Amino acid sequence: MSPSDGVAPGGTNATGQGSSATAQGSGATTGESSATPGGSSATTGGSGAGPQPPANGAPTGTGNNNTGGMSQEMLFQAFMAFMGRAAPSLQPPAAPAPVNAAAFPQFTFAAPLQSSAGTSLLDLFPAIEGSVLLEIAQHSFKPGDLAKLDARYKDRMQRQILDVSGGVVSVRDHAPRDYPSFQSLYIPLSTYFDVLAGFAATGGSKEGLYQVTSSTSAYLARLVQFSQDYQWSAVVAYHFDFHYKRRRDMVRGDYSGWATIDTALQAEHLIGRERSRGGAHSGKPASGGSGKFPTGPPPPIRPNTDPRANAVHLRPPHEPPIQSTLRREAWAHYLADYPDPDYVQCLLHIIEFGAALGYSGPSHSQECRNLSSAFEHPDTIAADIEALCSRQRMHGPFTAPPLNPFRSSPLGVVSRPRNPAKLRVINHLSWPQGSSVNDGIPDSESCIIYEPFDSAVAEIRRLGRGTLLAKLDLKDAFRHIPVRQADWHLLGCTWAGHLYYSVVLVFGIKSAPYIFNLFAEGLHWIIQRHIPASLRHYLDDYLPIFPPTTALPRANAAVKWIMALGEELGLEFQGAKTIFPTMCLDFLGLDLDTDAMEARLPADKLTWLGELLSAWASRRTCRLRELQALIGFLQFTAQVVPHARAFIRRLIDFSSTFKSDFVVRHIPQYARADIHWWRVFHAHWNGIQLITPSRPTVHIYTDASGSERKGIGGVFASAWFSSRVPRRFRKRDIQFKELYAVIQAVLRWGLQWAGCHVVFHIDNQVIVEAIEADLHAPVPARPAPAAHVLSTDPPPQWYETNSFVSRQAAFYLWHGLASSTRRTYSTGQTSFLNFVSLNPAYRNADRNILPASQRTIMEWVASLGARGLKSQTIKAYLSSVRSLHVDCDLPFTACEALIVQRLIRGIKRYNGERPRNPKMPITLHILQKLCYALSESQSSIDHTMKAAMALAFVGFLRCGEFTLAPGARFNPAVNLTRSSVKFVPDRDNADHIILTLPASKTDPFRKGVSIVMAAAPGSITCPVAAIRAILKGIPGDANSPLFQGLAVESALTRDLFITRLKALLTVHGFDGAQYSGHSFRRGAASSAAAAGYADFEIQLLGRWRSDAYKLYIDVPRERILHLSHRLHWVATEPHA
Repeated sequence: MSPSDGVAPGGTNATGQGSSATAQGSGATTGESSATPGGSSATTGGSGAGPQPPANGAPTGTGNNNTGGMSQEMLFQAFMAFMGRAAPSLQPPAAPAPVNAAAFPQFTFAAPLQSSAGTSLLDLFPAIEGSVLLEIAQHSFKPGDLAKLDARYKDRMQRQILDVSGGVVSVRDHAPRDYPSFQSLYIPLSTYFDVLAGFAATGGSKEGLYQVTSSTSAYLARLVQFSQDYQWSAVVAYHFDFHYKRRRDMVRGDYSGWATIDTALQAEHLIGRERSRGGAHSGKPASGGSGKFPTGPPPPIRPNTDPRANAVHLRPPHEPPIQSTLRREAWAHYLADYPDPDYVQCLLHIIEFGAALGYSGPSHSQECRNLSSAFEHPDTIAADIEALCSRQRMHGPFTAPPLNPFRSSPLGVVSRPRNPAKLRVINHLSWPQGSSVNDGIPDSESCIIYEPFDSAVAEIRRLGRGTLLAKLDLKDAFRHIPVRQADWHLLGCTWAGHLYYSVVLVFGIKSAPYIFNLFAEGLHWIIQRHIPASLRHYLDDYLPIFPPTTALPRANAAVKWIMALGEELGLEFQGAKTIFPTMCLDFLGLDLDTDAMEARLPADKLTWLGELLSAWASRRTCRLRELQALIGFLQFTAQVVPHARAFIRRLIDFSSTFKSDFVVRHIPQYARADIHWWRVFHAHWNGIQLITPSRPTVHIYTDASGSERKGIGGVFASAWFSSRVPRRFRKRDIQFKELYAVIQAVLRWGLQWAGCHVVFHIDNQVIVEAIEADLHAPVPARPAPAAHVLSTDPPPQWYETNSFVSRQAAFYLWHGLASSTRRTYSTGQTSFLNFVSLNPAYRNADRNILPASQRTIMEWVASLGARGLKSQTIKAYLSSVRSLHVDCDLPFTACEALIVQRLIRGIKRYNGERPRNPKMPITLHILQKLCYALSESQSSIDHTMKAAMALAFVGFLRCGEFTLAPGARFNPAVNLTRSSVKFVPDRDNADHIILTLPASKTDPFRKGVSIVMAAAPGSITCPVAAIRAILKGIPGDANSPLFQGLAVESALTRDLFITRLKALLTVHGFDGAQYSGHSFRRGAASSAAAAGYADFEIQLLGRWRSDAYKLYIDVPRERILHLSHRLHWVATEPHA
């Protein structure tokens, strides 16, 4: 058979029906295909592995689970011919080989066969990303991600991810995508099966290929039949659960399960959902006319739905129930199909027992005096309290504290600057500063990523002119959510000599927006499942967006249905604020007009912007609160001003320099420059942003060579340029040259980009460092799981991999390496395992990955070199692979082979070595400058920073020895505590301290390392005085963190320390990006060398066991010039 014919023996074509199609249109390969009769195909270029759907997308009933009489030999020969390879001689099948690679699922074949070298899945499927191919090969590919294999649906899926996450948020494993039609699932599933078949073929397994193609063809045929007999949403649900079960089988090398029917899943998902019975079964009918808006397929998981402190398993048992206006049965009914049952249980638990505020601070009573604004508006306060008490949302009045303890926080009244008549009562739960209720709630319980205004604009742009918009607003949003009884004592207040406490969420509690948003996201999911519109929401504001083709009566009915739904759930929408479908409305304070296709700043706000900028133009000083109000309004305005956020950055930088809320600061020139830009822009702006159709995207790639080289270059489509940097710029840093390359690209090709969206791909270290310093990155929704120096137990797969020894032996084998070392090694090990997975020809003859052959190691090393990895990195990766062999008790000598060493040397010679770019040292002079600045502050965190810096410098400390690693939980056994410091002879008369490090890099067995530090009376950098000051000023017990963070009893984290350090350095004229936590250790070594310390003394103070200390010593340029100058005056002996 010729591969170009696309015909299998027996005279049938690739589909068995006399037709073939393209990968984009119907799932057939983009090239030629060879398949089996009867609808069973086995192609590799993205084709269906079974019966192809007809062109109109209607399901058909063709296809079966046989190969039309084709033998395994014939099938294998046909497949190999299709790939352009000679089929190897086939040997009798052998038993599947065991997996020796640590915790690595692999495709298990039934018969080992020799494959031609160099065949890779990347070559067979160039249109599919390597990471996706790797997931399929490892059987970790999620069923919900099938859309990644279909170009027609990939873009839509990516937009859904952005809409769901609001940024960068991963989707949970069990979250299904929305597959609205038969073809939307069938096409990518066929491609998925093709990849499995291609993997079997490249590995050279006759039986493996036969089993995959026959079983998957049978499943595709059955899927066609199911789509005819049952409702499509039920078929999708069946497929997802069925696919998850088959993944577990495939890890063991068994693919026959695809040819079976799972009767349990059939009964769960399909029985009772037959097409002949009409629409989808919804159980309880929805309010407002469910016939008009029946239940649709479940939408994706909503963002911001991690229960956090309200996770049911974290709540204490036997909590007392509370009263709530929310209706538990209705919420349970409408969320019955939500993909995350833990989230649903969280909501139902809150309705029944109340929400946990996430408070973890000290428990004590507190009295207070109300804010002055409360006495200016006493009637507003009294009316609000009366209304809350009448609706059982507040308990009181009491003449004595009703709870023990009882925290009373100040009441106040706030208004909007442009609408002073609208008043709102707040409970000032951030008082007193440092020990308030809000101070006791971690940031991880309150941070939230809201859906941006741009998301609504993007949806209008997608739907086009005439889109219908509606708006609904929940009344007293937070007060719908009950608070658990154990937290009532935190929500106390005092008014007119009486005591009260709230039993619902109040404005002012730190975690209230996130807790309320848990229910807002659930409501969003329910609405989205029923109404024929897109939906956006911001806390309690909802914006349904109807396509222009939607009839107005139907859109009006949808809004009424939402209002009736709210009533059924126990929520109350404000009828007066509800706007029925129209083409122009106000959303989040900005106007949206789909007739004119405009997003506008309302006229009154545009006028206010001009007045505000004029007032600031004449100002010379300001307070922090005033500056923050300006920044807030400019950020609000920037939502309709493209790229305007770049001209707020310097104002934000200026705000970070304030040491107190009440200090008056001079406005620096760089901040005034941002204000001037806004004034000039406002003078020529009418407040309108046009909502233009989506523009085509253009990708530009630029790069520049390092500081010692001169070249820059760029690529645009098939065009490219390469040139030298002008002589006057050759001494500039690499960041400047990177941007200069962008400018050159704009000058050359800019006119061709008219009307396009341009994306520059640029390797700019300045941007990278800004992200790493958390200047622009969003706050994570929840801290990473705790990471201890020694985990209590290895991961479960470790015991499976090391089943050749007892569980006890495997436990200690895991702890033979530090957790940090295993995390470091995992990068190299994953790289090696992935390489072999994508290149099955490099497996051993028994189809196992380990032990790795010398040839495999050489090919892997060569691939690393081609990627541009440094030789030192490649050597580190080799060490990690050696460790993998040790864990599996397998021999490994490839690293020591001379030919491998020469290969690495060849990579080094060809690619070259980039020069080291160590961080700058913080010398004594710099440290003194920073300590003087911090000593003037009254903030406890500034005093902590001063003490930490002094200790780090004098003790030659590594940053990880005195700060908490990202995502780690404080552990007194391995982190510095107050008991780690011993004053000698006593605290008041100490002439030195002894600091004991419980664990450190050079102390893997945690014996403890003692560091002696002498006092320096009168010096601003004295470590003894600095430590004494924080122990006296910041309360805590012996096991409390030595250096506390922003929250009470929290430890100083590495991120917080580095961020504040860089900001402090920047304020004092240094480039903060050039310094890191290691700068103190480097600075101490450099200062010691400059002072004339002997090498062994520096090595002793820094606890170095090798000559690595020499890398930490920076010799100033002035010293080198001085030594060079002295060469001319060295006395020499006269010649004999």
